[in-house]
Amino acid sequence: MKELLRVACVSPRVHIGNVKENAKEIISCYEKYKTTSDVIVTPELSLTGYTCGDLFSNRFLLENVKKALVELCDVTKLGWESAPVLLVGLPLEVEGEVFNCAAAICNGEILGIIPKTYLPNYGEFYE
Repeated sequence: MKELLRVACVSPRVHIGNVKENAKEIISCYEKYKTTSDVIVTPELSLTGYTCGDLFSNRFLLENVKKALVELCDVTKLGWESAPVLLVGLPLEVEGEVFNCAAAICNGEILGIIPKTYLPNYGEFYE
């Protein structure tokens, strides 16, 4: 028999620019699916909302994103060998530049952070 990978693609309610509320929504989804999923995937920029525009350069927002990432790490500390991986979208500042990233978190650790490589710049996409 083949191994199966159970993926939960969740769509938490988004509160534009409100990182704390978005983290609560993501935690709620994580709690709901942590025992029935191997991977829990949230949308792009799920910690802030996609349409923050100029707020992506706001120091307060970016600091709250880092705090929320630590909080999400704490929530995933299950100690299970088969604990689910949480993929969460966030803006991350590195050396003065802000990147649209996805963080992979499992058992209290950040497994990796991947920046988006294809950045469209037309219509509603203004990255």
